[in-house]
Amino acid sequence: MIIKQRILIAVEAFILSEIEVPVLSGVEALVLSEIEVLVLSKVEA
Repeated sequence: MIIKQRILIAVEAFILSEIEVPVLSGVEALVLSEIEVLVLSKVEA
């Protein structure tokens, strides 16, 4: 579980650095949550 959380944090940090927006809008937050779900499903698979 800890490894999964670290992966998610790393993915989010990368995405945020690519977006380069300090404050997430509602849409961006939704996109990030969707990506988290996809990453978790791939990690668990």
